[in-house]
Amino acid sequence: MSWDRDKKKYEDLAKSFLKDIAPVRGKIEEIKKGERDLDQLLEDSTFNAKLREELGHEPTKKEKKKIIESALDRI
Repeated sequence: MSWDRDKKKYEDLAKSFLKDIAPVRGKIEEIKKGERDLDQLLEDSTFNAKLREELGHEPTKKEKKKIIESALDRI
């Protein structure tokens, strides 16, 4: 998947992360506050499992970063 082609899907996923997945939302908020590093979240097993579940495949590191950035913009 390319980011440009699936931008809406990723933005919707980021939005659902903020609303529905409390552990992930908390981790994203920690990045916003500077308490957590982006790379820590990229390696987080809960975050990666939820992404795989929502997307139906293993996203690339670039896709993960775009999802996180979109989520950060919504906080």
